[in-house]
Amino acid sequence: MRRCGISCEGLSTLSVPGLQVEGPSGPLQVQLGDSVLLPCSVRTPVPLEELEVLWKRTDLETVVLLFQDGEVRGESQEPEFRNRAHFFTEEISRGNFSLFLTNVTPADAGTYRCSVHTDTEYGDATALIQHVGERLFHILH
Repeated sequence: MRRCGISCEGLSTLSVPGLQVEGPSGPLQVQLGDSVLLPCSVRTPVPLEELEVLWKRTDLETVVLLFQDGEVRGESQEPEFRNRAHFFTEEISRGNFSLFLTNVTPADAGTYRCSVHTDTEYGDATALIQHVGERLFHILH
């Protein structure tokens, strides 16, 4: 992942005893057209049959990605995130719900929330994409 231009800040915003959701610990950056990883995880994995993970653009109330009933629910995803927003599905059972967003555009700037629900617990974390910068090219003659 190349770094420059997009700034993401995150922190855990809510936790219930037994379910603490961790987000980014500091700024993350990516260039226009590159990819960015928005971390979201729990220390203790939860059973998949009672797990729901929702990534949402909170400023637009847009569904970025949803994991529910043991699978990724692509039909819930907004069109602008189709084929660009992904979970690491093999990591979900280990408590890693990070979002991998590819081909970043200026329209991706905004606040993202990772909400994790089980039958009895809830927690969430946020990440803010503040700026999308353009690539800088050096041409040598």
